[in-house]
Amino acid sequence: LNGKPFTTSAVPSYMVQHFQRALEKFNPGDKITLGILRDDQKMDVPVTLMSSPKNGADLPHHFHEKVGFTTRDLAFADTYVRKLPEDQPGVYVAIVNQGAPAILGQTPLHAADIITRINDQPVTSEKEFEDALSKALAASDAKELVFRVVRPDGQTAVARIDLTK
Repeated sequence: LNGKPFTTSAVPSYMVQHFQRALEKFNPGDKITLGILRDDQKMDVPVTLMSSPKNGADLPHHFHEKVGFTTRDLAFADTYVRKLPEDQPGVYVAIVNQGAPAILGQTPLHAADIITRINDQPVTSEKEFEDALSKALAASDAKELVFRVVRPDGQTAVARIDLTK
C-alpha cells in the first residue's frame, strides 16, 4: 500500500484485517497505489478511493399503512446481488406485514421485491413511489393496485393488491 507493506502476518484473515485498518486511515477522494501480483508479475495500480455505498439498513424506511408494507430507496447491494444495472429504478420492499392487503391474493407482494412501476407508472425513487401510491389510493374508484416488480431471483413479475377487502 503506497509502496509499503501493510502487514507482516502470514495469516490470511489477519492480512485482511490489517489491510482494512490501513485503508481506514484514508478518506474518500485520496489517491493511493496498490502493489498487486497478477500472473506472477508485480505491478502498481493507482486507485482513487470513494465512499462506501449506503447499506439498506441505513436508508429511511416508509410504512404504507393502508396496504401493509414498508419500502425504502434501493441500496447498492439490492441491485448488485441480482446483477441489475447500478442505476436500476425502483424501491425495495423491506417488510410485508402478515395479513396485510399486500400479501393477500393470488399475486402478492413479497419482502425483497423491487417495485419498478405502480399502475403502469414508472417509479425511480421512494419519493416518486410515495407520490404515486398516495395518488392511486386517493382515487375514488381505486379497487386494485398493480405493481411491476423484480423478484430476488432477477425475474420480473406482477403483484396485485385488492383494495376492496
